[in-house]
Amino acid sequence: MSSFTQRARKALLSTNRLFRTQIHKHITSIRCGTSHVQSVMRQHRHTLKSLSLSSSNLDEDTLQELAKEPWPLLHTLNLSSNGKYPDLDWSTMRDIYCPMLQTVDLSDTSLHDESCTILATCEWPQLRSLNISANNIGTAGLRHLVTANWPLLGELILSGPMDAQCIRLLCNGQLPQLKKLVMTACNLDDVSVALLATAHWPLLESLKLGQVPELTNQAVRHLLTADWPLIKDLTMWGFAPEYASFILLARKWPQLQQLKLGGLKHGCGQSVPIKSLMGCGWAGLKALHLSCAGLDSEAVKLLATGESTCPKVSLSHPLCNLTITCGLARSPTHSPIHPLTHPPTHPLTHSLTHSLTHSLTHSLT
Repeated sequence: MSSFTQRARKALLSTNRLFRTQIHKHITSIRCGTSHVQSVMRQHRHTLKSLSLSSSNLDEDTLQELAKEPWPLLHTLNLSSNGKYPDLDWSTMRDIYCPMLQTVDLSDTSLHDESCTILATCEWPQLRSLNISANNIGTAGLRHLVTANWPLLGELILSGPMDAQCIRLLCNGQLPQLKKLVMTACNLDDVSVALLATAHWPLLESLKLGQVPELTNQAVRHLLTADWPLIKDLTMWGFAPEYASFILLARKWPQLQQLKLGGLKHGCGQSVPIKSLMGCGWAGLKALHLSCAGLDSEAVKLLATGESTCPKVSLSHPLCNLTITCGLARSPTHSPIHPLTHPPTHPLTHSLTHSLTHSLTHSLT
């Protein structure tokens, strides 16, 4: 090998090492399997800000690896979808030192009351978001979590059956900074919503109640007694309020910017009353989501051609996939659905993106 070739080879190797070093310095987010944890810690522990071990067969050995050294900049830790080991010893979580940790996702990890007791002792002074949905958490576990010393916690995501005692614990917990609460499949009824409305969450901006078929219009009236002056995003999935409830929502919460209704099973005999919804005179509503809202062809036609004060409406129908956006200039690539030939009555122009099956097109003609 000539001296020139040797020098060129050394220069190339040196450049390669320098390049890899610079790349490693700038890697801040990694998703990996449990077999790569050691390598990740060795190369990126001091720079990593986000680590995802979702769906990675998380085991106790992995947790122990995470706890060996501190993670000085880590602010997002995702351990979700690791419910393969229901007897996992979560006590090691207390030894994982992440002083900047802000977001923790522990959804679908087979958490139970005892493991929640352990988690509540973790020192996460900067924690702002906690997802513990799709687990087996009861009253005892929830009691520890809502009284944990996480003064900045602003987002809490829950799911699974919750009795009245759980709701009371949630309302009376130490959550002064709560801005977003998500509760899915929690078996909520009107009494549960009445309890929720008593919570002192002055900073609450978003409330999402999913899979709530037991609710009635009385639940809306209970919600409107809550002292949540900043609320702007409301989801009541699996529930179809009546006209009077829409009027109350529009008047009581004029600052509401996003409303999501629907989630009704096809053929359940319920539907969101579109004509009533559109005539409530929403003051600040910017987005209305009506996916799976039990809409018939007349309701779709009304949304497409009728008068609406809502800038954005999105919906889905068993026979169509239709998005209606009001208040935007008409896009040249999106022409109106041919059967809906009536021009919009609202002064704002409408842009429609559509994909209708033959059956819906036929029904509208």
